[in-house]
Amino acid sequence: MAVVATPFRFKVKDRQGKITTGTTVANSKEELRDNLIALNFEILSIRSLSFFEVKFLDLKYKLLNVPTKEIILFFRQFNATLKAGIPIPVILDNISRTQKNKVFKDSLEDIGNRIKRGEGLSQAFQSHMRIFQPLLIAILKAGELGGFLETVIERYTITLEKETELKKKIVGAITYPVIVLGIALMVIIGLFFTVVPKIKVMFRERGMELPVPTQVLFLVSDFLSAYWFIVVPAVIGGGIGLKTALKSGKLKYYWDMYVLKIPIFGELILLSIMSRFCYILVNLQEAGVSLIQSLEILEEIFGNEFLSSKFRIIKKDISEGKGLGESFEKTKIFPPIIVQMVTIGEQSGRLEDMLLSVAAFFEQEVEYTVKNLTSLVEPLLIVFLGGTVLFIALALLMPIINLTKNV
Repeated sequence: MAVVATPFRFKVKDRQGKITTGTTVANSKEELRDNLIALNFEILSIRSLSFFEVKFLDLKYKLLNVPTKEIILFFRQFNATLKAGIPIPVILDNISRTQKNKVFKDSLEDIGNRIKRGEGLSQAFQSHMRIFQPLLIAILKAGELGGFLETVIERYTITLEKETELKKKIVGAITYPVIVLGIALMVIIGLFFTVVPKIKVMFRERGMELPVPTQVLFLVSDFLSAYWFIVVPAVIGGGIGLKTALKSGKLKYYWDMYVLKIPIFGELILLSIMSRFCYILVNLQEAGVSLIQSLEILEEIFGNEFLSSKFRIIKKDISEGKGLGESFEKTKIFPPIIVQMVTIGEQSGRLEDMLLSVAAFFEQEVEYTVKNLTSLVEPLLIVFLGGTVLFIALALLMPIINLTKNV
Protein backbone atom coordinates (compact mmCIF):
# COMPACT_ATOMS: atom_id res chain seq x y z
CA MET A 1 0.00 0.00 0.00
CA ALA A 2 1.40 3.39 -1.03
CA VAL A 3 2.22 5.91 1.66
CA VAL A 4 0.36 9.20 1.24
CA ALA A 5 2.61 12.25 1.50
CA THR A 6 1.57 14.69 4.23
CA PRO A 7 2.07 18.48 4.15
CA PHE A 8 4.23 19.87 7.00
CA ARG A 9 5.31 23.30 8.21
CA PHE A 10 8.85 23.47 9.58
CA LYS A 11 11.05 26.02 11.30
CA VAL A 12 14.83 25.53 11.23
CA LYS A 13 18.08 27.38 11.95
CA ASP A 14 21.22 27.07 9.81
CA ARG A 15 24.89 27.21 10.93
CA GLN A 16 24.93 31.02 10.59
CA GLY A 17 21.95 31.33 12.91
CA LYS A 18 19.48 32.30 10.21
CA ILE A 19 15.96 31.08 10.99
CA THR A 20 13.87 29.79 8.07
CA THR A 21 10.26 28.62 7.92
CA GLY A 22 8.57 26.79 5.10
CA THR A 23 6.11 24.10 4.02
CA THR A 24 6.83 20.81 2.30
CA VAL A 25 5.45 17.30 1.94
CA ALA A 26 6.95 14.12 3.36
CA ASN A 27 5.84 10.56 4.04
CA SER A 28 6.25 11.09 7.79
CA LYS A 29 7.41 13.59 10.38
CA GLU A 30 10.45 11.41 11.12
CA GLU A 31 11.47 11.32 7.47
CA LEU A 32 11.29 15.12 7.23
CA ARG A 33 13.30 15.47 10.44
CA ASP A 34 16.03 13.16 9.09
CA ASN A 35 16.13 15.07 5.80
CA LEU A 36 16.50 18.45 7.51
CA ILE A 37 19.22 17.15 9.84
CA ALA A 38 21.07 15.78 6.79
CA LEU A 39 21.15 19.35 5.46
CA ASN A 40 22.81 20.54 8.69
CA PHE A 41 19.74 22.39 9.98
CA GLU A 42 18.89 22.71 13.65
CA ILE A 43 15.21 21.84 13.91
CA LEU A 44 13.10 24.30 15.90
CA SER A 45 9.67 22.90 15.10
CA ILE A 46 7.83 20.55 12.75
CA ARG A 47 4.07 20.10 12.59
CA SER A 48 1.56 18.78 10.09
CA LEU A 49 -0.75 21.31 8.43
CA SER A 50 -4.43 21.39 9.33
CA PHE A 51 -7.20 20.99 6.78
CA PHE A 52 -7.79 24.76 6.63
CA GLU A 53 -4.07 25.48 6.28
CA VAL A 54 -3.88 23.09 3.33
CA LYS A 55 -6.89 24.80 1.71
CA PHE A 56 -5.29 28.20 2.31
CA LEU A 57 -2.08 26.93 0.74
CA ASP A 58 -4.03 25.71 -2.30
CA LEU A 59 -5.64 29.15 -2.60
CA LYS A 60 -2.22 30.79 -2.31
CA TYR A 61 -0.90 28.68 -5.19
CA LYS A 62 -3.91 29.65 -7.30
CA LEU A 63 -3.55 33.37 -6.58
CA LEU A 64 0.24 33.37 -6.89
CA ASN A 65 0.30 30.88 -9.73
CA VAL A 66 3.46 30.48 -11.77
CA PRO A 67 2.91 31.66 -15.38
CA THR A 68 3.68 29.04 -18.01
CA LYS A 69 6.13 31.40 -19.73
CA GLU A 70 8.24 31.45 -16.52
CA ILE A 71 8.25 27.64 -16.41
CA ILE A 72 9.31 27.52 -20.08
CA LEU A 73 12.10 30.04 -19.41
CA PHE A 74 13.20 28.00 -16.38
CA PHE A 75 13.54 24.82 -18.43
CA ARG A 76 15.43 26.63 -21.18
CA GLN A 77 17.93 27.93 -18.59
CA PHE A 78 18.01 24.58 -16.80
CA ASN A 79 18.75 22.61 -19.97
CA ALA A 80 21.39 25.05 -21.25
CA THR A 81 23.33 24.97 -17.96
CA LEU A 82 22.85 21.20 -17.64
CA LYS A 83 24.53 20.73 -21.02
CA ALA A 84 27.42 22.84 -19.72
CA GLY A 85 28.05 20.21 -17.04
CA ILE A 86 26.95 22.28 -14.01
CA PRO A 87 25.58 20.17 -11.11
CA ILE A 88 21.78 20.21 -10.84
CA PRO A 89 21.62 21.62 -7.23
CA VAL A 90 23.86 24.52 -8.30
CA ILE A 91 21.66 25.16 -11.36
CA LEU A 92 18.50 25.23 -9.25
CA ASP A 93 20.13 27.48 -6.66
CA ASN A 94 21.29 29.97 -9.31
CA ILE A 95 17.96 30.06 -11.14
CA SER A 96 15.91 30.34 -7.93
CA ARG A 97 17.81 33.49 -6.96
CA THR A 98 16.55 35.27 -10.08
CA GLN A 99 12.89 34.37 -9.52
CA LYS A 100 10.50 37.16 -8.51
CA ASN A 101 7.57 34.79 -7.95
CA LYS A 102 7.94 33.66 -4.32
CA VAL A 103 6.01 30.41 -4.84
CA PHE A 104 8.26 29.39 -7.74
CA LYS A 105 11.40 30.53 -5.90
CA ASP A 106 10.52 28.50 -2.78
CA SER A 107 9.65 25.45 -4.89
CA LEU A 108 12.96 25.52 -6.77
CA GLU A 109 14.88 25.91 -3.50
CA ASP A 110 13.03 22.94 -2.02
CA ILE A 111 13.70 20.82 -5.13
CA GLY A 112 17.39 21.70 -4.90
CA ASN A 113 17.49 20.74 -1.21
CA ARG A 114 15.79 17.43 -1.91
CA ILE A 115 18.35 16.59 -4.61
CA LYS A 116 21.18 17.48 -2.20
CA ARG A 117 19.92 14.92 0.27
CA GLY A 118 19.76 12.17 -2.36
CA GLU A 119 16.34 12.31 -4.00
CA GLY A 120 16.07 11.76 -7.73
CA LEU A 121 15.17 14.67 -9.99
CA SER A 122 11.74 13.28 -10.90
CA GLN A 123 10.99 12.50 -7.24
CA ALA A 124 11.97 16.03 -6.19
CA PHE A 125 9.80 17.65 -8.87
CA GLN A 126 6.92 15.33 -7.95
CA SER A 127 6.71 17.07 -4.56
CA HIS A 128 5.54 20.22 -6.35
CA MET A 129 2.73 18.95 -8.55
CA ARG A 130 0.80 22.19 -8.03
CA ILE A 131 3.30 23.78 -10.43
CA PHE A 132 4.64 20.97 -12.62
CA GLN A 133 2.58 18.63 -14.82
CA PRO A 134 2.40 14.83 -14.35
CA LEU A 135 3.79 14.64 -17.89
CA LEU A 136 7.05 16.24 -16.74
CA ILE A 137 7.46 13.71 -13.93
CA ALA A 138 7.03 10.78 -16.33
CA ILE A 139 9.49 12.26 -18.83
CA LEU A 140 12.06 12.99 -16.11
CA LYS A 141 11.80 9.41 -14.82
CA ALA A 142 12.36 8.08 -18.34
CA GLY A 143 15.28 10.48 -18.89
CA GLU A 144 16.94 9.47 -15.60
CA LEU A 145 16.58 5.76 -16.36
CA GLY A 146 17.68 6.08 -19.98
CA GLY A 147 20.51 8.53 -19.35
CA PHE A 148 19.25 11.18 -21.77
CA LEU A 149 17.88 13.78 -19.36
CA GLU A 150 18.92 16.77 -21.49
CA THR A 151 17.05 15.43 -24.53
CA VAL A 152 13.77 14.76 -22.72
CA ILE A 153 13.81 18.17 -21.00
CA GLU A 154 14.36 19.85 -24.36
CA ARG A 155 11.46 17.91 -25.89
CA TYR A 156 9.24 18.71 -22.93
CA THR A 157 10.03 22.43 -23.28
CA ILE A 158 9.09 22.35 -26.96
CA THR A 159 5.82 20.56 -26.12
CA LEU A 160 5.05 23.11 -23.42
CA GLU A 161 5.69 25.95 -25.86
CA LYS A 162 3.33 24.37 -28.41
CA GLU A 163 0.61 23.96 -25.77
CA THR A 164 1.02 27.56 -24.64
CA GLU A 165 0.82 28.87 -28.20
CA LEU A 166 -2.30 26.78 -28.83
CA LYS A 167 -3.98 28.10 -25.66
CA LYS A 168 -3.16 31.69 -26.65
CA LYS A 169 -4.84 31.19 -30.02
CA ILE A 170 -7.96 29.70 -28.45
CA VAL A 171 -8.18 32.35 -25.71
CA GLY A 172 -7.68 35.07 -28.31
CA ALA A 173 -10.49 33.62 -30.42
CA ILE A 174 -13.05 33.43 -27.60
CA THR A 175 -12.14 36.76 -25.99
CA TYR A 176 -14.24 38.80 -28.44
CA PRO A 177 -17.55 36.92 -28.00
CA VAL A 178 -17.06 36.73 -24.21
CA ILE A 179 -16.50 40.51 -23.97
CA VAL A 180 -19.52 41.23 -26.18
CA LEU A 181 -21.77 38.93 -24.15
CA GLY A 182 -20.46 40.38 -20.89
CA ILE A 183 -21.19 43.96 -21.97
CA ALA A 184 -24.63 42.97 -23.26
CA LEU A 185 -25.46 41.27 -19.97
CA MET A 186 -24.41 44.34 -17.96
CA VAL A 187 -26.52 46.61 -20.18
CA ILE A 188 -29.58 44.37 -19.79
CA ILE A 189 -29.15 44.19 -16.00
CA GLY A 190 -28.73 47.97 -15.95
CA LEU A 191 -32.02 48.39 -17.85
CA PHE A 192 -33.81 46.15 -15.38
CA PHE A 193 -32.68 48.27 -12.42
CA THR A 194 -32.96 51.76 -13.96
CA VAL A 195 -35.22 52.25 -17.00
CA VAL A 196 -37.71 49.39 -16.62
CA PRO A 197 -38.83 50.25 -13.02
CA LYS A 198 -39.68 53.86 -13.99
CA ILE A 199 -41.71 52.84 -17.05
CA LYS A 200 -43.35 50.09 -15.02
CA VAL A 201 -44.60 52.58 -12.41
CA MET A 202 -45.94 54.90 -15.13
CA PHE A 203 -47.93 52.18 -16.88
CA ARG A 204 -49.32 50.65 -13.71
CA GLU A 205 -50.47 54.01 -12.37
CA ARG A 206 -52.54 54.46 -15.53
CA GLY A 207 -54.10 51.02 -15.02
CA MET A 208 -53.38 50.07 -18.61
CA GLU A 209 -53.95 46.60 -20.04
CA LEU A 210 -50.44 45.47 -20.90
CA PRO A 211 -49.35 43.14 -23.75
CA VAL A 212 -47.92 39.74 -22.82
CA PRO A 213 -44.24 40.69 -23.57
CA THR A 214 -44.58 43.73 -21.30
CA GLN A 215 -46.14 41.67 -18.50
CA VAL A 216 -43.29 39.14 -18.74
CA LEU A 217 -40.70 41.95 -18.66
CA PHE A 218 -42.33 43.57 -15.62
CA LEU A 219 -42.63 40.24 -13.78
CA VAL A 220 -38.90 39.61 -14.27
CA SER A 221 -38.18 43.18 -13.09
CA ASP A 222 -40.39 42.71 -10.00
CA PHE A 223 -38.69 39.45 -9.14
CA LEU A 224 -35.17 40.88 -9.48
CA SER A 225 -36.05 44.02 -7.52
CA ALA A 226 -37.65 42.07 -4.67
CA TYR A 227 -35.31 39.10 -4.43
CA TRP A 228 -31.93 40.25 -5.81
CA PHE A 229 -30.32 39.55 -2.41
CA ILE A 230 -31.45 35.93 -2.80
CA VAL A 231 -30.80 35.59 -6.53
CA VAL A 232 -27.17 36.79 -6.39
CA PRO A 233 -26.05 34.38 -3.58
CA ALA A 234 -28.08 31.59 -5.21
CA VAL A 235 -26.32 32.08 -8.55
CA ILE A 236 -22.89 32.21 -6.87
CA GLY A 237 -23.68 29.22 -4.64
CA GLY A 238 -25.11 27.29 -7.57
CA GLY A 239 -21.97 27.98 -9.58
CA ILE A 240 -19.74 26.79 -6.74
CA GLY A 241 -21.94 23.73 -6.18
CA LEU A 242 -21.93 22.85 -9.87
CA LYS A 243 -18.16 23.27 -10.04
CA THR A 244 -17.76 20.95 -7.02
CA ALA A 245 -20.17 18.39 -8.49
CA LEU A 246 -18.33 18.44 -11.82
CA LYS A 247 -15.01 17.46 -10.26
CA SER A 248 -15.83 13.76 -10.44
CA GLY A 249 -18.52 11.18 -11.04
CA LYS A 250 -21.06 10.61 -13.78
CA LEU A 251 -22.12 14.26 -13.86
CA LYS A 252 -18.61 15.30 -14.92
CA TYR A 253 -18.56 12.57 -17.56
CA TYR A 254 -21.80 13.75 -19.19
CA TRP A 255 -20.86 17.42 -18.82
CA ASP A 256 -17.51 16.84 -20.54
CA MET A 257 -19.24 14.84 -23.26
CA TYR A 258 -21.83 17.54 -24.04
CA VAL A 259 -19.22 20.32 -23.89
CA LEU A 260 -17.53 18.68 -26.88
CA LYS A 261 -20.86 18.79 -28.75
CA ILE A 262 -21.26 22.57 -28.42
CA PRO A 263 -21.22 24.03 -31.96
CA ILE A 264 -17.84 25.52 -32.93
CA PHE A 265 -16.41 25.66 -29.40
CA GLY A 266 -16.78 21.93 -28.77
CA GLU A 267 -15.03 21.10 -32.03
CA LEU A 268 -12.24 23.54 -31.17
CA ILE A 269 -11.72 21.94 -27.75
CA LEU A 270 -11.68 18.44 -29.23
CA LEU A 271 -9.21 19.36 -31.98
CA SER A 272 -6.84 21.04 -29.51
CA ILE A 273 -6.93 18.03 -27.16
CA MET A 274 -6.32 15.61 -30.04
CA SER A 275 -3.33 17.68 -31.20
CA ARG A 276 -1.84 17.73 -27.68
CA PHE A 277 -2.62 14.00 -27.28
CA CYS A 278 -0.58 13.05 -30.35
CA TYR A 279 2.33 15.41 -29.62
CA ILE A 280 2.61 14.23 -26.02
CA LEU A 281 2.30 10.56 -26.99
CA VAL A 282 5.20 10.98 -29.42
CA ASN A 283 7.29 12.73 -26.75
CA LEU A 284 6.62 9.97 -24.22
CA GLN A 285 7.41 7.26 -26.75
CA GLU A 286 10.68 8.95 -27.75
CA ALA A 287 11.55 9.30 -24.04
CA GLY A 288 11.28 5.54 -23.67
CA VAL A 289 7.96 5.45 -21.79
CA SER A 290 5.91 2.37 -22.67
CA LEU A 291 2.68 2.83 -24.64
CA ILE A 292 0.57 1.63 -21.68
CA GLN A 293 2.27 4.05 -19.26
CA SER A 294 1.95 6.86 -21.83
CA LEU A 295 -1.79 6.30 -22.07
CA GLU A 296 -2.08 6.25 -18.28
CA ILE A 297 -0.42 9.68 -18.14
CA LEU A 298 -2.63 11.01 -20.94
CA GLU A 299 -5.73 9.94 -19.00
CA GLU A 300 -4.91 12.43 -16.25
CA ILE A 301 -3.65 15.58 -17.94
CA PHE A 302 -6.57 16.79 -20.09
CA GLY A 303 -9.23 17.14 -17.41
CA ASN A 304 -11.99 15.75 -19.67
CA GLU A 305 -13.54 12.61 -18.16
CA PHE A 306 -15.33 11.65 -21.39
CA LEU A 307 -12.08 11.62 -23.38
CA SER A 308 -10.24 9.99 -20.48
CA SER A 309 -12.72 7.10 -20.70
CA LYS A 310 -11.87 6.78 -24.40
CA PHE A 311 -8.15 6.76 -23.60
CA ARG A 312 -8.80 4.01 -21.04
CA ILE A 313 -10.46 1.97 -23.80
CA ILE A 314 -7.37 2.45 -25.98
CA LYS A 315 -5.10 1.39 -23.08
CA LYS A 316 -7.21 -1.71 -22.44
CA ASP A 317 -7.13 -2.70 -26.11
CA ILE A 318 -3.35 -2.18 -26.31
CA SER A 319 -2.84 -4.34 -23.20
CA GLU A 320 -4.88 -7.07 -24.92
CA GLY A 321 -2.58 -6.96 -27.95
CA LYS A 322 -4.68 -4.86 -30.33
CA GLY A 323 -3.15 -2.23 -32.58
CA LEU A 324 -3.28 1.50 -31.86
CA GLY A 325 -5.13 2.22 -35.12
CA GLU A 326 -7.77 -0.38 -34.32
CA SER A 327 -8.16 1.08 -30.82
CA PHE A 328 -8.48 4.62 -32.22
CA GLU A 329 -11.28 3.44 -34.51
CA LYS A 330 -13.14 1.81 -31.62
CA THR A 331 -13.37 5.08 -29.67
CA LYS A 332 -15.15 6.86 -32.58
CA ILE A 333 -13.54 10.19 -31.74
CA PHE A 334 -10.75 10.03 -34.33
CA PRO A 335 -11.53 10.79 -38.01
CA PRO A 336 -11.15 7.77 -40.39
CA ILE A 337 -8.15 9.34 -42.13
CA ILE A 338 -6.34 9.53 -38.77
CA VAL A 339 -7.12 5.88 -38.03
CA GLN A 340 -5.70 4.92 -41.44
CA MET A 341 -2.54 6.95 -40.95
CA VAL A 342 -1.86 5.43 -37.51
CA THR A 343 -2.56 1.92 -38.84
CA ILE A 344 -0.12 2.47 -41.72
CA GLY A 345 2.45 3.84 -39.26
CA GLU A 346 2.18 0.68 -37.14
CA GLN A 347 2.47 -1.62 -40.13
CA SER A 348 5.46 0.24 -41.58
CA GLY A 349 7.25 0.73 -38.23
CA ARG A 350 6.95 4.51 -38.53
CA LEU A 351 4.30 5.10 -35.85
CA GLU A 352 6.03 8.12 -34.29
CA ASP A 353 6.34 9.85 -37.68
CA MET A 354 2.67 9.22 -38.39
CA LEU A 355 1.62 10.50 -34.95
CA LEU A 356 3.59 13.68 -35.62
CA SER A 357 1.78 14.04 -38.96
CA VAL A 358 -1.56 13.49 -37.21
CA ALA A 359 -0.67 16.09 -34.56
CA ALA A 360 0.27 18.57 -37.29
CA PHE A 361 -3.04 17.84 -39.04
CA PHE A 362 -5.02 18.59 -35.88
CA GLU A 363 -2.93 21.70 -35.25
CA GLN A 364 -3.75 23.02 -38.73
CA GLU A 365 -7.44 22.29 -38.13
CA VAL A 366 -7.28 24.24 -34.85
CA GLU A 367 -5.64 27.20 -36.58
CA TYR A 368 -8.26 27.13 -39.34
CA THR A 369 -11.13 26.96 -36.83
CA VAL A 370 -9.64 29.73 -34.70
CA LYS A 371 -9.20 32.01 -37.73
CA ASN A 372 -12.81 31.47 -38.74
CA LEU A 373 -14.26 31.50 -35.23
CA THR A 374 -15.09 35.20 -35.18
CA SER A 375 -16.92 35.04 -38.50
CA LEU A 376 -18.79 31.91 -37.34
CA VAL A 377 -19.76 33.34 -33.95
CA GLU A 378 -20.79 36.82 -35.15
CA PRO A 379 -24.13 35.66 -36.67
CA LEU A 380 -25.00 33.81 -33.44
CA LEU A 381 -24.16 36.88 -31.36
CA ILE A 382 -26.22 39.11 -33.65
CA VAL A 383 -29.23 36.77 -33.42
CA PHE A 384 -28.97 36.48 -29.62
CA LEU A 385 -28.38 40.17 -28.91
CA GLY A 386 -30.82 41.29 -31.59
CA GLY A 387 -33.52 39.00 -30.23
CA THR A 388 -32.97 40.19 -26.66
CA VAL A 389 -32.99 43.89 -27.60
CA LEU A 390 -36.03 43.39 -29.84
CA PHE A 391 -37.96 41.70 -27.03
CA ILE A 392 -37.18 44.50 -24.53
CA ALA A 393 -37.92 47.20 -27.11
CA LEU A 394 -41.27 45.65 -28.07
CA ALA A 395 -42.20 45.09 -24.44
CA LEU A 396 -41.61 48.80 -23.68
CA LEU A 397 -42.90 50.32 -26.93
CA MET A 398 -46.11 48.32 -27.43
CA PRO A 399 -47.95 49.92 -24.46
CA ILE A 400 -46.74 53.37 -25.58
CA ILE A 401 -48.07 52.74 -29.10
CA ASN A 402 -51.41 51.54 -27.69
CA LEU A 403 -51.52 54.65 -25.49
CA THR A 404 -50.99 57.02 -28.43
CA LYS A 405 -53.73 55.23 -30.39
CA ASN A 406 -56.21 55.84 -27.60
CA VAL A 407 -55.38 59.56 -27.31
